[in-house]
Amino acid sequence: MDTLYKYFPVNEFLFSTLINSEIWFSNPNNFNDPFDCNLKCQYLKDYDFEERTNNMLRNEFNSAISNESYIREHKIITSVAEAHEQKRKTKSEQINVDFESKVIETGISCFSKNNSSILMWSHYSNNHRGVCLKFNTSDRVFFDNCHQVKYVQEFPGADANLDVEGSHNFLFFTKSEEWVYEEEVRVIKNSNSLSGFEPDCLEAIYFGAKCKEKDIKTIMNLVEGLKKYDNISYYRFKLSEDSFRLESEIINN
Repeated sequence: MDTLYKYFPVNEFLFSTLINSEIWFSNPNNFNDPFDCNLKCQYLKDYDFEERTNNMLRNEFNSAISNESYIREHKIITSVAEAHEQKRKTKSEQINVDFESKVIETGISCFSKNNSSILMWSHYSNNHRGVCLKFNTSDRVFFDNCHQVKYVQEFPGADANLDVEGSHNFLFFTKSEEWVYEEEVRVIKNSNSLSGFEPDCLEAIYFGAKCKEKDIKTIMNLVEGLKKYDNISYYRFKLSEDSFRLESEIINN
């Protein structure tokens, strides 16, 4: 992922991002999707273990020399099976407690691989009145924990066999396929915090099809006056005349 895009309305957060070369990492509890980072580890019965247990019980029944010996072995095997399932159930409950703690501590900044999504401009850039910033990912410190979101059709399930990496991906990078149009890539930092990026990472600013001329001039003058962004290009989107598409054209400054 060499290029990522981030949509903004024209507001104080955009100006702060440009002036300070910092991006806000919001806690997932503030996101608009109620399922986002709110998935649970489900207790799932270990049917393989149950089958092995049943086989052992059948073998003990067939080989038992008396009812007493079978009852004794039955109790032992059943007790082991119950302890195994209780351990899995307890681990699932603990994983969900850990999930809640992780979400509280985690901040996420959302990027996209697409800068010309009509829906993205509508939802995250004030109905095409805002901007979309183009970043390269050369700043390995800022983009160190950067992953693409996985969109799924069926409600995802996870059990007590989750490892650390698997639980991280399951919790923070799994969303319903209804959001697939976002082509989202996420960067993970601390909850509700600002993190600085190298100015060289910002390569271009795209203005929405309905962005006001005065906002375009204000933003261009601001960036040019900062002297720290080298060779930034400016583009403006316009509506295609023959299809439902957005087309960008360069702005000569």
